[in-house]
Amino acid sequence: KAVEPSEQTNSPDERTAENIDRDKIQLVEILKGLVKHEKVKKEILKQKTLRFLIECSQKFHGLAKQFLLECIWTLSFDQQAAQQIRQNSDFISELKNILISTVSDNQENNLRFCNSFSRRRNSAVIPSDEVVNDEIHKMADGLLWNLVK
Repeated sequence: KAVEPSEQTNSPDERTAENIDRDKIQLVEILKGLVKHEKVKKEILKQKTLRFLIECSQKFHGLAKQFLLECIWTLSFDQQAAQQIRQNSDFISELKNILISTVSDNQENNLRFCNSFSRRRNSAVIPSDEVVNDEIHKMADGLLWNLVK
């Protein structure tokens, strides 16, 4: 598992940015598993939630962004979803920018060794930033390929 459950706090004031980020990651990781089911895909489209997922992917960073892009990629195999995604020019531009920025980052860092699970946060092993960025790049590339084919 990528993330362990967060500890419960007694009041909203005790919630830290790190706890909120962990909750976002857990939520989208669960959604990533759910969108694999046809009924869930259809319900997301029926409820017009795809636009919200795209908006969240544009605001989130790191692992939460990666998981959201994986959800959107899974949904993009549905023709109705693919059409909705294609119509969002801001999102398509962002995907293209991810590819451009990742290529230049990779050129700068091509000699650096990447340890896949290099850091621990609150006893949870998480992928390094380099691995997450690589996965975000793969999802952007996969989405563009799927939408342009």
